This record gives sequence, C-alpha cells and structure tokens, in this order.
Amino acid sequence: MKTRLLLSGLILMTLAMIGLRLADTAARLEPVHIVVRADETLAPVSPLLFGQNYGPWMNTTDVYVTLYQDAGVTLLRFPAGNWGDENDIFPNMVNDLAMLADALNAEVSVQARSWRKGTPEKAAELVRYCNVENDYGFRYWEVGNEPDLYARRANRSGDPVFDVDWYNARFREFAEAMKAVDPNIQIVGPVVTGGWRKRGPELVEGWIPAFFAANGDIVDVISWHWYPHGNELNDAEALATPVEIEEQVETIRAWWRDPEINPLGHERPVPPLFLSEYSVSWSSGTSRHLSGQVAALWDAEVVGRMAKLEVEMAAHFALQGTRWHGLIGMLEAPRPVYGVYRLYSHWGTTQVMVASSDEQMLPAFASLRDNENENENEDDGALAVIVINKHPTQAREATLTIEGFRSSGSARIWLQDEEHPTVEELPTITIAGTFPYTFPPYSVTLLILEPSPQSNWPLLAALGLLVVALAVLVMLRL
Repeated sequence: MKTRLLLSGLILMTLAMIGLRLADTAARLEPVHIVVRADETLAPVSPLLFGQNYGPWMNTTDVYVTLYQDAGVTLLRFPAGNWGDENDIFPNMVNDLAMLADALNAEVSVQARSWRKGTPEKAAELVRYCNVENDYGFRYWEVGNEPDLYARRANRSGDPVFDVDWYNARFREFAEAMKAVDPNIQIVGPVVTGGWRKRGPELVEGWIPAFFAANGDIVDVISWHWYPHGNELNDAEALATPVEIEEQVETIRAWWRDPEINPLGHERPVPPLFLSEYSVSWSSGTSRHLSGQVAALWDAEVVGRMAKLEVEMAAHFALQGTRWHGLIGMLEAPRPVYGVYRLYSHWGTTQVMVASSDEQMLPAFASLRDNENENENEDDGALAVIVINKHPTQAREATLTIEGFRSSGSARIWLQDEEHPTVEELPTITIAGTFPYTFPPYSVTLLILEPSPQSNWPLLAALGLLVVALAVLVMLRL
C-alpha cells in the first residue's frame, strides 16, 4: 500500500512538473502584437539625449574618433565622474575636448570643480578661457559632481560639513561668478548620485527638494545620476529596472512645480532635465552587467524611455576605457553597449506612439526621421522602430501593425545581439501594413521602413485642368 501511494505521488508530481513546464513554455512562446501609430506623434527626440561622459584619460586617436562618430555621440560631459572634483582642468585638456567635440559635432557640458580646491574664481577663469579667450562656446556648466558623497571623502582636519546646505551656498556663488564672465552659459545642478533605488529617502528628499528651495530661481538645468545597482542584482532583476526612470522624471518635475518645495522657482517652466551619468551598474571594477549583453539591453530600453519622457539631455557613463565602464574598451574593442548607440544614431527625430502587448519583456519604441538632420541621409521620412527582446534564450514571434504610414513595402533590418555585438545589417524584408517578425533572444532590433514615393498625379491633374480651362477661354473670345 505504501509503495502504491509513493508511486502515485511520484507520478502526480511528475505530471505536475510537466504541466508547469508546458505552461511556462506556452507563456514564453505566446506571440506579441506591436502596434505603431505613425500619425500619432508624441514629442521631438532631443538631439542631446545621446551623450557620453568623456575624460582626459580616454583615447582620441583617429581610430577611436571614427568609432565615436559611428556611435552618434551628440554631447560630451567632461571630465567624467569624480575626477573633475579631485583634479584641476588644464588648458591642454580643454583644447583636446574642443577638438573632439568639433570632430563629433557635439555639444559640451563641463564640470566646475567645487570640492576642496575648487573655487568660484577658478571656475570663472575656466569659463573665460573656454568661451572668451578661445570662443569654444561650451554652453553647459555643472557645479561639482555627486556632492552628496563628499562627506564620505571628508578625511582632512578642518574640512567643512559637506551637506546640502554647504552645496546650495556654493552653487549660488559659482553660478554668479561664472555667469558674470559669460551670461549665455547654462548652470547645471545638483548633480547628485544615483542612489534613487537604494537610498531613496536620504537622497531624494534630503537633496533635490532642498536644492530647489535654495536655488530654484537660478538653476538652468537639473541634473542627477542613476545606477540601479552595484553588482547585487541578477540579470533579470537588472533588466527589470529601466522603468524606474519614469518615477524619477515625474517626481523631479512634480517637486519643481510644488510652491512649498520650490518657493523661488515654481512659476518658472520646468528646466531641462539632464541625466548626466547613467549605467546599469556603478561598479567599474566588475565586468558583469557592463561588458556584456545585459548592458546593451538595459541602455537600449532606458534611452527609449527617456525619449518618451521628453528628457532633454543624457550622458552615458562612459565613452571609453574607464575600467569596465565604456562603450569601447582598450585596444579599440567596442563592447555590446556600443552597438546600441550605433542603432540609435539611425533613429528618428519625432517620436510616435507604439504599444507592445508584452511591454515588460519586448518593449518597443518608434520615431519618424522627418525633421532637419545633420546627416542628410537620415532625413528621408522613414519610420524607425526599435524592439528589445529581454528573454535570454527565447526568440519572440511578433506581429507588427503599422498605422498612419505609407510604406514602400520593404524594411531594412539592423540587429544587435550576442552574435552581432556591434550591429549587423540583415537582408531587407518585404512587409505589408501588418507583418510577422521573429526577434532573436537577448537582442535589440532596428527596423527602418522606407516611405512610399510620393506621387505627383494630383498636381499634374490640376495643371491639366488649368490648361483646358485656359484653352476654353481663348476659344470663347475668338
């Protein structure tokens, strides 16, 4: 009897496990429906959304500059991280920065040193050298870098209390000194750390609102940093965090508009938002999640969500060679995350509505390449759709429906995945208004739908009618 019961139990457990496995497989294989409404525009895509942190230790030989150009870098934040608060910036560094910015046709954001040896006078002199003596036209100037971490580095006798009140007073002194030299520059702050997830109450409620209360009347651009973790999350947990950017952006804008939080500036329009450092992990010494495909997938979704939220400026950390941070490592070796920015360099300039039935695991973003563009080959009226498959092993079958866009009947395909880390262009496919496509596992896919050629028959018909009418008039007069 006991043997029978044991066998029956084993059979039931086996059947249950098989059922669960089949149910899980069915769920993973469930087709996805992606609808793109090209005639429902959302907002322009900010050209300064595709920035990178650049420091004086990074390589600027011709080979690297070509790689940076292919990544579509539109903004350089200098000098990247806490280096700028621990070192002075010298003229040769600024000159190299200007040369690189010119080669990339990129805007520049400079960090003025505010900690210890940094002074408003030195910051003003740096502005003078850049914008008066040399006419570099560097527009954006951050005051300090992650001042909420200064207290952790305060180990000298006589150090002041590095708290938010100290920084708020310094910010105003720096802003007034720098703008006295060049009133056209934009002053950026408070440049706080990315502790939103781990130290939310301490960082968010203790720094940004207090900064608004003290400097809401003079700050031109609001900046902060974001790193979801430092190596404690697994792959799936890390890839679930991009949506958190929505809460950050919405909270910052709500604080700005609140007269109790921002008594000096709540009536001003919300300043541009600048996520001046971001990456999936802050741990530069750990390759996991920085050198592999997780970083590529994470960045692809975060950039798409920032565009949707109308974030004006962003700078990924980092451009090159900052231990495991960087689009490109040493020896001219691009990492998977580099391929993502290559894809976005072909994206459009006007965001349109797109909806995925599996927003969590197969998010999609779409835009029209319809405005004036520095690259005339990208100003072609095409529809650009980016789809991210976050499943590590499972390809996802999807049906795409394109509304409000007359396609030529073909789509170019660009793929970034573990087999094609720096992007591969695949054969062009034939499409209709609704068409199927299978997205490989752990991939970022860019589909570029060419527009149908515009027919001139209405204009020709109108001209023909005009000619006939004129002929009739002539005959009647005769």
